[in-house]
Amino acid sequence: MMHKGKKHYLKHWGLIKFLYTYLMLKLNSFIGLRLSVVRSRPISDTNQLTIEKNGYSFRPVSVEELCQLNITNDMDLSQNFIDKSQQRGDICIGAFFDGQLVGYTWRTSKPVEIDGSIWIRFSSKGYYRYKSFVSPKHRRKNLFEYMKAVSEGPLIEKGCDKLIACIESHNYASLLASTKSGEKTIGYTAYIKNRFGFFSWDSPGAKRHDVHIFLKEKDDSIV
Repeated sequence: MMHKGKKHYLKHWGLIKFLYTYLMLKLNSFIGLRLSVVRSRPISDTNQLTIEKNGYSFRPVSVEELCQLNITNDMDLSQNFIDKSQQRGDICIGAFFDGQLVGYTWRTSKPVEIDGSIWIRFSSKGYYRYKSFVSPKHRRKNLFEYMKAVSEGPLIEKGCDKLIACIESHNYASLLASTKSGEKTIGYTAYIKNRFGFFSWDSPGAKRHDVHIFLKEKDDSIV
């Protein structure tokens, strides 16, 4: 979160946000606390299955194509992760430059792992955007926004009518991008996981959309 250093973060976001981020990082380190903002927006079919912009192309990528692509290690995309996403029927939207995958984001309408054994579930009318990544060489080009603009038609066909997003409360860059995309805060969710156990909390707004963070046991089957 402060990978460029505390001074750079302080200059960019200001003292109040710096102190809040520092507090949340310490609470996560000491007691395993994570507090997130739940965002949502209605979805509609833009019919933009492929977007071309500034030499980049943005489009859905099949699991078979992902397996055939020469994906480098810096893309943080393992075969195990791809296999799990395929089993759930999740959708990958990719960003390409010169035929090479340089970014991606995943969409799912089913409960999904967010941190090891910690999962999130949500309304059957919603879909969740997760595991978004852009190669360091191609950042600061607004690629994620174009990936988000690719048609949500396949999700509408599954019965979805809204996006659900869960963003850590001190991830100001993602919250800003979320606001620019028309997403509104509908609630909050938090959890604590440490050697003493697991506890989660959902605000009334999050509960209205069936958003819930839970601990998945090893023998649980989620389809």
